[in-house]
Amino acid sequence: MTLDAFILAELGMTMLPTHDDTPFAISRSSLRSGGKMFPNYYRPDRRHAVEELRRLGADLLGNLVDFIRNQRAISTDDTTYVGLANIRSNTGEFIDAEEEVGGMVSVFNTGDVLFAKLRPYLNKVWVADRPGVCSPEFHVLRLSSGGRIESSDYLAAALRASPTLTQTVRMMTGNTHPRLAPEDVAELVIPVPSPAVQKTIAAEVDRRRTEAHRLRAEARVGWAAARQAFEDALLGPAE
Repeated sequence: MTLDAFILAELGMTMLPTHDDTPFAISRSSLRSGGKMFPNYYRPDRRHAVEELRRLGADLLGNLVDFIRNQRAISTDDTTYVGLANIRSNTGEFIDAEEEVGGMVSVFNTGDVLFAKLRPYLNKVWVADRPGVCSPEFHVLRLSSGGRIESSDYLAAALRASPTLTQTVRMMTGNTHPRLAPEDVAELVIPVPSPAVQKTIAAEVDRRRTEAHRLRAEARVGWAAARQAFEDALLGPAE
């Protein structure tokens, strides 16, 4: 079972398959009341996801987190910089990547969730395991004090899950650099199950992440051994 299927099962959700060519219509009054004039916002898959989430007692992201907008110029004292290239799509793993850094950065703390506003279909969400600075192309989200979300790990999993991704890809604007506006991010509908379900989902995410790290480490060792064997066979023993 995929992680997304596991999350949907724990939430008790079913998702409408996504078909970009599905015909649909929207009334003029709905356009006016919704305040959105771009058609993707009204596609059936996004509306279905939102209806399913509301049926389960979801809430708006803006009611669950604080948006941290602490920006300053990059400094030579900054030891941790996170750019979009450092976050693996869909899994939220931190990876080493070269990225030119300059100008303004956003400050984050351990436990904050970095949510990419640029090209949201890449689904880049990271839970900070250290303090640092990041590209302004991330929203820095911090759990609201006394809020209904139990952990940053659950929040990140919910943001990466298909019910949220279905919303973000239909809400982004811009052709060359599609992104989410801050007010649209705050209006994302996020599932808020019981604390027990949140804990179960967060634990499963952690288990799969740990297993993925183990498998990658084994693969690196195996690849190094195979490369050495190939070089020995090709070049022969050193004299």
